[in-house]
Amino acid sequence: MNLIHHVKNAAILTLACVVIGSLSAHAQTILTETFNTGTAGTTFIGKTVSGGGAAWVDATGKNEVSYTNRYANASGNFTSQYANLFVLAGASDAFYVNYDLSSLAAFTVNIGQIQITSAGSCYLGARETSLTSTYCTYQFAYTATGLNISYVDSAGALTLVGTTTTRYLTNVSLLVTDTTQQLYINGTAFDSIARATQAVAGGTAQYFGIDVTASASVNTGLYLDTITYTVVPEPVAALSMGMGLIGLALYDRASKRRKTESFNK
Repeated sequence: MNLIHHVKNAAILTLACVVIGSLSAHAQTILTETFNTGTAGTTFIGKTVSGGGAAWVDATGKNEVSYTNRYANASGNFTSQYANLFVLAGASDAFYVNYDLSSLAAFTVNIGQIQITSAGSCYLGARETSLTSTYCTYQFAYTATGLNISYVDSAGALTLVGTTTTRYLTNVSLLVTDTTQQLYINGTAFDSIARATQAVAGGTAQYFGIDVTASASVNTGLYLDTITYTVVPEPVAALSMGMGLIGLALYDRASKRRKTESFNK
């Protein structure tokens, strides 16, 4: 009898885990940009994203971004064509994908590879308007030993989140809800706090923006590769949690029944 109960318990727990895993797998990728479809040396502004129907927009009109595969100072992991945003000393530029995200309850923007080449800063953030603003973004600032990563609030004040000993990062993600964004690196929360998105009058985030600002005396560049937008539908997430709780409840119930039967013997 005990063996039967153990088998039932294991089956119930396994079923719960399988259900949770299969539902989580329904996370929907809505945009993917690999930067492999354009011609090296030409701009990708105005071009349709390689894995979606939206187009790249330059928020400042400077048009300083291009496909590239030739810079020797890029990390050796940039093995195929990638994006280059080159900014002259004392200048800045900003760009984004013209895809309205406001209808999504939650989504993730992931950058597979990112590298800052010289003195300056990169800003990543979810926004409603003011696409050239660096407020309510995460700042990645070049240092002598790596990067200082800070959150810039709505007044422009910086809060240091952490530092790195490299200027090349992989799997940099923002988990974005209607009004918050949280930074993850390689699947781990780099920022323990979900910060405010840039919004007006409580509006929801519509776009994911990328800005680069060079230092006053040195040109800077930002290299990017493989940008992915992913959304997990709210009903699926809720169902996943519900099925998981049901499975664990059944497991607990079966365990209690086994203990009772063992006691009564």
